[in-house]
Amino acid sequence: SHLTVTLPELETLLIGKSRVGTYLGEIVRATFHPASLPMSDRFMKLAYLRSMDDVPMEVAGRYVARASAWSHVVWDIATVGYLMNPNWCASSLTPSPILRDDMTWGFDGERHPIRLCHYVSRDHMLGDLFAKFADEI
Repeated sequence: SHLTVTLPELETLLIGKSRVGTYLGEIVRATFHPASLPMSDRFMKLAYLRSMDDVPMEVAGRYVARASAWSHVVWDIATVGYLMNPNWCASSLTPSPILRDDMTWGFDGERHPIRLCHYVSRDHMLGDLFAKFADEI
């Protein structure tokens, strides 16, 4: 969720800067939705929010935002961003988890390590990406 890009960023820093930047910017811009959609329609389709039960769907559907400052997560650049500059991601090594038969995670300190990122420096990672597309990579 740290790697969000806004519509003004796309239109100012990516679209029109290069052919590839314009192509990718248009793909992301197409994912933005009008603010008039009820929260339940927009967000409750996401698997990790469907389990939230503190607000009944009939109540959540009543509220419509007048406007939204939309952003879109571009999570798929995180791995490349980490490889470009590991300082952009606060991380640690931890034993890899084990997926159990009951679909829960288990941990065993003897397993091979994996790198777990705890934080991503959005501004550095996206700033570098925008600069590269502006340079016609």
